[in-house]
Formats: sequence, C-alpha cells, structure tokens
Amino acid sequence: MHHESPRPSRTQRKRAVEALQRLGERLVALSPAVLLQLALPKDVEEAVAACHRMRSREARRRHMQYIGVVMRRLDADGVARLLRILDAGDFHGLVLGEVVESVHREG
Repeated sequence: MHHESPRPSRTQRKRAVEALQRLGERLVALSPAVLLQLALPKDVEEAVAACHRMRSREARRRHMQYIGVVMRRLDADGVARLLRILDAGDFHGLVLGEVVESVHREG
C-alpha cells in the first residue's frame, strides 16, 4: 500500500504564509544594526532593508507580503533560530556570543 503524506490544506498554507509575514514584520521593526547581527540570508536582508526605506503605507503593506514570500525560502531550522532569538530579545547576548566564539577559533 502506498501512502503519500497529505498536502497541506489551502487554509494551512495560508496560515503558514501569514506566520512568515508576521515574522517578517518583526524583522522590519528591528534596527539595521540588530538585523546585521542576525546574519540573515542576503535576499531576506535586502527585502527588509528595502521596506525600511518605504514611506507609503500601501507600498509597505505590499512589500510585507513580498517579505513573507522571501521568508518561505528559509528552512525550518532557520525560521526556528530566528524565532528563538526574537522571542529572547537578547541581541546583546547574540553579539557577545559571536565575539566569544571568534576568540575561541582564533586562540
């Protein structure tokens, strides 16, 4: 007997896209300095930076939808990592951790 995993329903897909768009909104709310510390994929980083430059509410709304599309390219681990960092809100610790790691690699 051949069982395929069921495709997600249209509602499930829509919820997933909306969740990624909300994650994108959280990224847009961060300062450019914090965004650099997150080491986002280049296309996500550029999409967020472009949104920072937009002043029109409608343009920003459409661009947030685009960020949701770009975020779909992230793997599940990347999304989970971003959520952990954003939920913790410990951006100073993130930088400090990277500094400590680089010292250990060099030493």
